[in-house]
Amino acid sequence: MFLFQNFGRTDGSWSLFKPLVLIFGLFVLPPANMSWDAHVSAAVAEAPMVKGALMFGKDGTIWGKHGDIGNICPSELKEFVSQSGKRCGCHLNGQKFMFIKDEDGLVGYRGGPVSVGGYVGANHCELIIGSDGASVPSCLTGITKFKEYMQKQGQS
Repeated sequence: MFLFQNFGRTDGSWSLFKPLVLIFGLFVLPPANMSWDAHVSAAVAEAPMVKGALMFGKDGTIWGKHGDIGNICPSELKEFVSQSGKRCGCHLNGQKFMFIKDEDGLVGYRGGPVSVGGYVGANHCELIIGSDGASVPSCLTGITKFKEYMQKQGQS
């Protein structure tokens, strides 16, 4: 019974899992940090003319990305979040983007030949960078697909 009690623990608690590992010779790897890259790639798979996409926290921390997002820095992502809903431009990759459209919480921007679609949700944010020549409506279509995919995954 001692094997099932206080096994390798200093706090006096016990675990049935560790003895099972010893008995059956199982090896358990430490939990890995979850990557959202696969979700971002799957979310934009059907989106038209996507150069890159990313999912990030409201603090500017990138959670997952797909394709070429350039050198977007956390301060630019924080600015994107703070400007969302205010109908004004933002900076991404050091370039100024002009506000074009706000459609049901989805925002579209244009900077030179590049269009961007974005969404700021309750828990996370999404951004799609269109390939050169992509229109703002095509980026908004892409961000709609991204948002719908993430809602199916339980993210809003």
